[in-house]
Amino acid sequence: MVADSHHEADTSLLGTLRLARQRDAALTIRELASLMALLLDAGYETTIGQTALAVLALLEHPEQWRFLVNRPEHVPGAVEELLRYAPVVPISFTRVAQIDNSAWPTVGVDMDRVGVSSEDTTGYVTSEVVTVTIDGVQLEQMFESNVCALGGDSGGPALRGTTALGLLSGGTDETVCNSDSSGTYRNYFMPVQRVLNARGLHVY
Repeated sequence: MVADSHHEADTSLLGTLRLARQRDAALTIRELASLMALLLDAGYETTIGQTALAVLALLEHPEQWRFLVNRPEHVPGAVEELLRYAPVVPISFTRVAQIDNSAWPTVGVDMDRVGVSSEDTTGYVTSEVVTVTIDGVQLEQMFESNVCALGGDSGGPALRGTTALGLLSGGTDETVCNSDSSGTYRNYFMPVQRVLNARGLHVY
């Protein structure tokens, strides 16, 4: 493979490295072959592994499979969520937040939202109780906030200091979170206090 990628017209990664070696001998043939074997193995294994994990997740949640079959426009977002939900390489740079309390959200209260895709964003509660429809599903007794969120952020917590407020379910379709669009976002959260009360639990 290395020997075949020696002409100027080859613009692949292998061809580029082969050409660089010819020009300044920065890599030996053995080093180049080892590097390409590593890249080939890493790319192949991660791709088939991630595909298998994604299929398994959908088989375990057939309702999500049916939803994507009927609504294929949501496949790109589902791919991002599957990469988060079932990563083939479970490496993450985790933010750890100390939570020692929970509360019902109130209008105007500042809050932080922790996400995977957009990292952390801030805002405030804009409505305490709303009913919304997200991806064809009606969700009741949610609360609304003007924090930004991107695809893949679903399930991220809403916090106020060390107090838990809720978990993100969805909202406006955003492609980027920045200060230029501050105040125009609308995202909806399940109040954590409602879940705790229903199960007789508390945060401590």
